[in-house]
Amino acid sequence: MNRLKQLLLLFCTLPSLAYSQAREESVYVVDTNRQVHDLAAYTTLFIDSSGTITARQLAEGQLNKRFQQLTADKNAYPNKFNYWLRIPVEASEQIRNWWLVIKTPSTTYNYYAQWEYVTAYMLDEQGQIQAVGSSGLLTPRSVKSVKEAAGLAAVCLTLPANKKQTLLIRLRNDFYPGLPPLPELRSPTVGIPTNSFVQMGYVLSAIAAILGLLSFFFLVFVREKAYLFFSIYLLFLSLHYLIIDPKASFINYFIPEHPQIVFYCFHILTSGGILFFLLFGRSFINLPRLSGRIDQFLLWLVRLWGTAIVLELVLMTIYHEPVLSPWAIAILLIFVVGLLIRIAFFNSILARFYVAGALWLILFSVMGYLWEKGVIEPGFIPWPVAQVGQIIIYMIGLAYKIRLNEAARAEADRIKEIDTIKSRFFANISHEFRTPLTLIQGPLKQIEAGIQKDGVTLSDGMVRHLKTMRRNTDRLLELVNQLLDLSKLDSGAMHLRVLRGDIIQLVKVIAESFDSLAERKRIHYHVYYPEKSHWGYFDRDKLEKIVTNLLSNAFKYTPEGGTVAMRVDMDENRFRLSIEDSGPGIAQNELDQIFDRFYQVEAVENSGSGIGLALVKELIDLYRGQISVSSEPGRGSRFKISLAIDQASFRPGEIIVDNFSTESRLPAAGSLIDTEADDDPVSMVSPVPAHPLALIIEDNRDLRRFIASCISEQFRVLEADSGATGWQSAISAIPDIIISDVMMPGFDGFQLTEKLKKDVRTSHVPVILLTAKAGQQHKLEGLKTGADDYLTKPFDAPELLTRMDNLIAQRRLLRKKFAGQIILKPSEIVVESTDERFLQNVMKSIEQHLSDEEFNVEKLADSVAMSRSQLHRKLQALLDQSPSDLLRQTRLLRAKELLQKRAGVPSEVAYQVGFSSHTYFSKAFRDEFGISPSEV
Repeated sequence: MNRLKQLLLLFCTLPSLAYSQAREESVYVVDTNRQVHDLAAYTTLFIDSSGTITARQLAEGQLNKRFQQLTADKNAYPNKFNYWLRIPVEASEQIRNWWLVIKTPSTTYNYYAQWEYVTAYMLDEQGQIQAVGSSGLLTPRSVKSVKEAAGLAAVCLTLPANKKQTLLIRLRNDFYPGLPPLPELRSPTVGIPTNSFVQMGYVLSAIAAILGLLSFFFLVFVREKAYLFFSIYLLFLSLHYLIIDPKASFINYFIPEHPQIVFYCFHILTSGGILFFLLFGRSFINLPRLSGRIDQFLLWLVRLWGTAIVLELVLMTIYHEPVLSPWAIAILLIFVVGLLIRIAFFNSILARFYVAGALWLILFSVMGYLWEKGVIEPGFIPWPVAQVGQIIIYMIGLAYKIRLNEAARAEADRIKEIDTIKSRFFANISHEFRTPLTLIQGPLKQIEAGIQKDGVTLSDGMVRHLKTMRRNTDRLLELVNQLLDLSKLDSGAMHLRVLRGDIIQLVKVIAESFDSLAERKRIHYHVYYPEKSHWGYFDRDKLEKIVTNLLSNAFKYTPEGGTVAMRVDMDENRFRLSIEDSGPGIAQNELDQIFDRFYQVEAVENSGSGIGLALVKELIDLYRGQISVSSEPGRGSRFKISLAIDQASFRPGEIIVDNFSTESRLPAAGSLIDTEADDDPVSMVSPVPAHPLALIIEDNRDLRRFIASCISEQFRVLEADSGATGWQSAISAIPDIIISDVMMPGFDGFQLTEKLKKDVRTSHVPVILLTAKAGQQHKLEGLKTGADDYLTKPFDAPELLTRMDNLIAQRRLLRKKFAGQIILKPSEIVVESTDERFLQNVMKSIEQHLSDEEFNVEKLADSVAMSRSQLHRKLQALLDQSPSDLLRQTRLLRAKELLQKRAGVPSEVAYQVGFSSHTYFSKAFRDEFGISPSEV
């Protein structure tokens, strides 16, 4: 296929050659007083498409008619062909070891070897052929006659005086097509003219190398991959300038006998430079943080580019020429440009630095290409400007990044210092907590023991309060112990105390301590571990705290009917534990924070302190183990740990000789999680039906039932353990008042309040928010959502009752206001709130169906999208009237108005307002107004 393409190309370019036999060739006379001689005008060309013509055949003159004048067409010299040059010369004086150089018309690389294989012969007047020498880019240095410059196509030439000689020069390219050959004879004393671009290339090479080393120096201290990739990019750039040097110092120094490797190096440095340019940009702007999707696209592009580089190297080895189509490279470059355009829109200064450097390089590279093609003349060489400008932009960007890193490091140090102060504070205050906790816990135990010993009978409420107090003091003591453990870890006072024992037996004891909790919460609890015992080295206390905290965390977040599974896998050297739950899961942006101390304090108020997982992480770090977490919102979480259990993994000072027994102490799992005992539930309904109905929404069962016990004498009570269930209870029961916690699973108290106030069925219900956040900002946030009152924990029970009574009293005043408006002007209610809009809809529906005697309470409820019971409780709360009373009263008011305007006799008016019985109408009218319809 390649041969066919070359023949077609040659056929297309042949018309540019002169087909007529060249004129009688004139002989070029070499004047030794001149040091440089241009031989192009005296040179003829013969194209050997078969590659079989020899110098002897040409010497015999058999192919003289096929020699043509040189053509300047750059497309007329495809690779894989042999090209023969014939040059008649005669020296006026003998010359020795002059250079016969094959130049090119390139303004930048005119002395660079564009021909890979060059062989020169000399034919004298007697027809004798003499080999002059070999050259070319891919000719080994040991074979060349001119060894000083590997990049030159030059041979040493000696001519006798006043004798005609014919030079026959064979040219061939295998990798890339050649450029028009321009023979030149130069005295070796003159050498090769200095090229400003080449000199600038050396300068750029040195600059790139120095800056690359500087970037690597920063890598040692900063340890960011951006500096590594940038240093490699600059190294590739530096070597690239050495390769394109016409003197080809790269070949002379590294591959003198295998110069063909230069093509592979050029390909690697060019394509690899683009590869590391992309990797540098990814790390420089921290693309994974800015956009995960764009980062995945860039990684895909890098893999594709790397695969193309390797594939091209393999194909070049097989076919000795570039194989991948330029269109494939162009498509990849289009992807790169599209990626840069997308990065430009990121809200990041570093991203703009990266795009600016890339655009600078692209702009001046295009100018360089057009300059080489002769399209433009910018007055300077664009290529160095492109590279230097890009390097300057990126060095400024890296300097700015260092400044950002320093600021981030300072902020991290500040946060660490604050965290240290916070830990020290909690450690100190934890010690202070122990004394009052002991004074509370001790008397409680004595009271419980005294009751059992003396047979004292207490009320159910007192027993329940004692159990709640005991349970929560145990929980508080456990939190204090955890804070002290964290303090010991921070100060380095906690060390491993490794014993040899049966690790499976210990895990069984810990796992079984959660059976009662799983049964109480109706959670499917599965444990999988090896049946056989396994003895190993481990710290019993640390392992117990790790497993207990992870299981506690799983049970804490798993709802009733959910699943918790623990699996243990063992080998000779590692203990592996996996704990999985079916809870709400963790968002991806929070996974990195769940091991931070006190994180849960800000996230979920009553679901934990945020200490447990932080303690687990630091204990595992002390253990030199690993922990990982995977989670998906709505699908639960899975924690995995891996700990060493072989003796060689521990330091000698960490191992205790004695073994332990698992019966010596049971794990305190209950104190970590059992904050909700299975007490008898509080009575949900007050014995007095006339009492108002209160809905308590609180996810902590102890606190919820404590509130219920405080208000149960004056209110009927409903309970809900989450925002979602609380919303459903509020809609179905329409309570008189709602007490809600702020931080709850599902949606929080702020969201619940906003939803209640926007729904017409519950907009009239007063809401009191309870929270542990005592800040003014949180209080304002709660009141802005429509909450009627805001109470901070811990609260006083009488204060809560007083606030509830006040809100109920305010509702009574509002009922009088609304009732008065409707009695006076049923069609002219001013719309100011959700409740007033609701009343307007009710009155509008009644007035539209006033004459319909079949329009009853059920149809009225349907017209305002409520059930009969919801409508009844809503109107009772707003007007202190039932729907039937409101319907009857509105009809009678309209009847009185019609009678006063003499709109008809009483029987006609009764029919107009929906009364089918005149007798019942008269009786109801007299009961309402004290007179009969006829008297009006």
